[in-house]
Amino acid sequence: MESNKRLSRHEQAVMVQLLRAHGLRVDGRAAATERHMTLETEEIPSAAGSARVRLPGSTEVLAGTSTELQSHVSEGAQTTIPEGCLTFRVEFCGAADRLYQGRGAEAPSAEMTSLLASIYQPARRLRRSLMAGQQTEDVRGQLRTRYCCWSLCVDVLVLGTGGGNVVDAATVAVRAALATTYLPAVEWREGVGRGGTAGWELVDDWERYQPVDVTSAPLSITLVWMAEGKGTADGVTGESILPDPVVDPSAEEESSAAAALTVASAGSRHLCGVLQRGVLSLPPETVKKAVEQGITRCAERCASLDAFIAESIAAAEADE
Repeated sequence: MESNKRLSRHEQAVMVQLLRAHGLRVDGRAAATERHMTLETEEIPSAAGSARVRLPGSTEVLAGTSTELQSHVSEGAQTTIPEGCLTFRVEFCGAADRLYQGRGAEAPSAEMTSLLASIYQPARRLRRSLMAGQQTEDVRGQLRTRYCCWSLCVDVLVLGTGGGNVVDAATVAVRAALATTYLPAVEWREGVGRGGTAGWELVDDWERYQPVDVTSAPLSITLVWMAEGKGTADGVTGESILPDPVVDPSAEEESSAAAALTVASAGSRHLCGVLQRGVLSLPPETVKKAVEQGITRCAERCASLDAFIAESIAAAEADE
C-alpha cells in the first residue's frame, strides 16, 4: 500500500546520502535490518482465530477468522479432491489516517483484499484442510458422494499505518489468525436434520478439533529502492537507483522510494506472488535477486511464526 507520509526534497536527499555513504537509514537500521514486530494471538474472543500485529511507528493490523459449514453433493465417482473456501475482507479504519475516512478507504481496502486473495490462490493444501467430511452411498446403482467443507472468511482491520509496511504486517496477522483457528470434527448422522432427515452434525469434542493447515500460507517481504536523482514535490525521481534495497520500509521510506517489490512466499519456499510498483522499473537481474532474497526471508519468518504460535498454544493449554 502506498504511504501518505511525504518528505521534503532536502529530507529525501539526506535519506539517500545516508544510505549511499554509510549504509544506514534515518532510524539507525542497516538496509537489510527488519524492525521488531509485536504479535498477539486470540485477540477477538468471538472469532475462530485472531491475531494483532504492531510495528514501530503505529502500524497496527488486526485479523480474525469466521467459519461456516457448507454441504455439497456429487453424482458419480469423485474425480477431484474437494476444497474449502477462503475469502478475505479488508477495511482501513478511518482513525488510522484522515485519508481513510468516508470513501477514502475503499481503494486501499479493495487493493489489499485483491492482493491477499491472489497470494493465497496457490495455497491448495490449506483449502484442502478445510474439507470436513465425506460420505458415499449407492443410490439405485449410482454412486452419490456427500461431502462438507468449511467456508473460512478472514476479516482484516488496519488500525494504523504510521509505521509503513502495512502489507507485510497484514500477511503476518492473517497467517497467525489462520494458525490459531481450530475446526470441529463433522460426522454424517441419520435423522438429525429437520423432520428427522439425515445430515451433517458437529462433534462437540475438543480433542477432535483440527487446526487449519497453514503450511502453504504465505507471508510477504517488501523491499524498496531509493533513487539517486533529486527529489521532487511528488516524490523521488531519478535515472538510477541505489544498488541495495531497503527491507521492511518505514512510511517515510515507502513514500520516497523510486521502486518497490513485495515478494510473497510460503515456508516451503514456494513463490506465491510478486508485486512491483514505483516510478522506476527494476532491471531483471535486480528483480531476480530480490525475489530470491524475499523467498529466503519469508521461509525464515514462517518458521519463526510457527514456533511462536506453537509455544503460545502450549502455554495456553498448560494454564488450563
